[in-house]
Amino acid sequence: MSRRMLRAALLAGVALVAGTFELASAVQAAQVTQLAQVTPLAQVAQLAQLAHVTPLAHVAQVAQAQASEVAQAAQVPQAARDAGELALAVNRAIAAGVENLRRGQLADGHWPGQEGPHPGGMTALACFTLVKSGVKPSDECVRRALAAVQGTTFRSTYSHAVRLLLFDALREPATWREPARSSLEFLIAKQDGATGGWAYPDGGVDMSNTQFALLGLRAARRLGLEVPNATWVRAANGLLRFRDSEGRGWAAQEGGFKYWTHREASGGMTAATLAGLAVLGELAEKSSEVHVLLRKHAKSLEASEQWLARRFRADGNPVGERAWTPSFQFAYLWAVERFGGLTGRDRLGERDWYTDGATWLVDRQKPDGGWGGWHDDTCFALLFLRKATLTVSDAPTPASDPLFEGESVVPPKRPKPDAPRIVDWWVAGPFADKGVDLATPPFDPAKVRARDKAKVGSRAFERLALVATGWSDLDQLTKRSADQSLWLLATTLANSGERPYDVELWLSLEDGWSVWLDGQRISFDRRVMAPIEESVRVPFELSPGEHGLVIVLEDLWGAAAFGARIVEPGGAPPGAWFAAGAVLPKARK
Repeated sequence: MSRRMLRAALLAGVALVAGTFELASAVQAAQVTQLAQVTPLAQVAQLAQLAHVTPLAHVAQVAQAQASEVAQAAQVPQAARDAGELALAVNRAIAAGVENLRRGQLADGHWPGQEGPHPGGMTALACFTLVKSGVKPSDECVRRALAAVQGTTFRSTYSHAVRLLLFDALREPATWREPARSSLEFLIAKQDGATGGWAYPDGGVDMSNTQFALLGLRAARRLGLEVPNATWVRAANGLLRFRDSEGRGWAAQEGGFKYWTHREASGGMTAATLAGLAVLGELAEKSSEVHVLLRKHAKSLEASEQWLARRFRADGNPVGERAWTPSFQFAYLWAVERFGGLTGRDRLGERDWYTDGATWLVDRQKPDGGWGGWHDDTCFALLFLRKATLTVSDAPTPASDPLFEGESVVPPKRPKPDAPRIVDWWVAGPFADKGVDLATPPFDPAKVRARDKAKVGSRAFERLALVATGWSDLDQLTKRSADQSLWLLATTLANSGERPYDVELWLSLEDGWSVWLDGQRISFDRRVMAPIEESVRVPFELSPGEHGLVIVLEDLWGAAAFGARIVEPGGAPPGAWFAAGAVLPKARK
């Protein structure tokens, strides 16, 4: 049953009161009768289950005697109905994600990934995720993973930390306390004495290793192992070294935390560090030195929390003052979950971080049940959805419930393979003047009128044919390149029909963008370090006639990547009514 049909069933009642046919069985009749004894929100959930596990015709055949009870479901406030839908979607996403991890396990019990620098780490993370997602320790998949973990020599901060998280999640401290001791001893020994942080085996101290080490130490403490007070004190001092209090240019910021001390702050590192400080806060009553440090820096840490609250977004990891990146997006969301879970926060600023993050993750789940490109992406997504930081591991999993079987709740709607790219553009640039910025370009995009050799500032337009099979590198095509620059692209979209059409512009980009249609900005955002993939969607209505499309492209480093397609909602190419190009035939007017 599609999500649209399910929503119709919930909100319109799918003619549940029709009563024109007999129920297929007494069991179904009993299911419907129970609606009279439950709360309105529970009615919504039961309606959803009934609509999924029985033929839709049976759902429509409820007897008239239950009409008033069933009708109450339609009176549930919109927010409650939306919450019910999201809960259903999340449960199905978790079930599909769990099955994706099961399929990814190798015959020897391991999961592949980063075995060179972090032997056993991916296996421990996948097993930890499954247990946190409700899979029983007695499950064959978990038993094989535990055997693989016990047979592996762990060598890195990441892998030892996740090994401790796994042992803690099993909730059998007497069984796993001694096996965990070696990982605790490794973390204590590898703490950097000068900075209080942790590093890769052959690298410098960074916040990523440090935040994982703190999670491992917390897990060891929960297992009943003793962590020296000096370790906690050095860690508290070390975390504060990564707070950013100065910056310049477009990456300026105040209050966030950084991966390395010389980098700009990011949302992922800020959330992870604040979660690490929350771990230290749990010890404040037992360690006067940690307590004093946290009190001394209370105002600074509050500023860091405000930095994250102002910049929080579920669809991108904030970087610096105004940018964001999809890099480490799933790890970022799990860091937000840890911070929220450890501190009891359900909002960041005005945003409900869980609702925003869960909605984004459900929409981004792949048809195979996974996320991103690696098993760790799927693990981080599941840990967020499951609210793993404070969720007990033996809560029931939806994986075996028939309600949650089938495909991902939201099917992919990306452009279909036969949707052609827009390849005919006017291009000007690069604009690489000192201080050039996407938000304030050295020209007015609303007034751009592209034509052959027309100038925008000191740059002239040229007609350029982009590649038709993927994204184009403007640096290579124009034989001009400049990092920290802007490019200006313009083309014409034509609708020869007699009515407006809803369309979607899909862009392949690496950095930021600003999209203008007929002099009005319809999309703006900035990101860095993004995989060059078709991931930016700009929906709009295209009325009859010709329309000017102008795109300002930001190129911070590397390729000036760009690609564009126009499709109908659902990904199909537009019909014969549509045309696009720098110069269109006069007949199109």
